[in-house]
Amino acid sequence: MPSELARTTTPELRAAGNCPQGSDKQSSVPAAVTLTCVVTVGVIAGLTLFGWATGNLALIVFPTPNTSTAMMPATALGLILCSAALFLVRAEEAAHGSRRVVACLLAGPPALLGVLVLAEYLGGIDLGIDRLLFPHALMLRPEHWPGRPSITASLSLVCFAIALYALD
Repeated sequence: MPSELARTTTPELRAAGNCPQGSDKQSSVPAAVTLTCVVTVGVIAGLTLFGWATGNLALIVFPTPNTSTAMMPATALGLILCSAALFLVRAEEAAHGSRRVVACLLAGPPALLGVLVLAEYLGGIDLGIDRLLFPHALMLRPEHWPGRPSITASLSLVCFAIALYALD
């Protein structure tokens, strides 16, 4: 069953014959965009984790050669989990039952990671969670807190998880 937003079209588009109300084309476009975005984020984050595991700097700093733009392993793992959760509930008819439960379980660790990292920044403390994945590779980085996701990445993971929990 298409969402209300997917069923709503402007009279001009309907009159032009581009988006007849209730058409399959109309509801498949948002689904295709959602799937494309979910897969893209999952692949980029997965390649980043692979880069950390293999020491491949090009994958860690993709798409720029600037090492200061590296995605941290914890951020990549959080994005993979959030992408998997969104993949499970991307279609309205699939957003219920066991898929919804699994999606909420997948969104929990990124939310917790985001909250803990924000607490580290706000409290000026080091819980050590930044170096749980690939600690040897991270210790070679020049940052004050090697491996710690940025404040914006942490806040984004929390917001992503809240959005997944809030889906109907």
